[in-house]
Amino acid sequence: MLWCVVPHIQKHLQLFQQGWNCHRLSTEGNRSPLQLWTRHEREAQQEPIQVDIEFGVDWTMNSSPASRCGS
Repeated sequence: MLWCVVPHIQKHLQLFQQGWNCHRLSTEGNRSPLQLWTRHEREAQQEPIQVDIEFGVDWTMNSSPASRCGS
């Protein structure tokens, strides 16, 4: 019985997924989630992420990393 039900459920899940990914969102200019995702992916490839070389460096700390760990 399981072998008969699983393909049926899988087919309906795929139909739901397709419908969900293609439905329009009024709050996003009537674009679908699929359109929003592909647009984001395309823009992300064109605009490289720039991170400051000192990102995450705390210049206000005067102690060494070892002393902060309790050693």
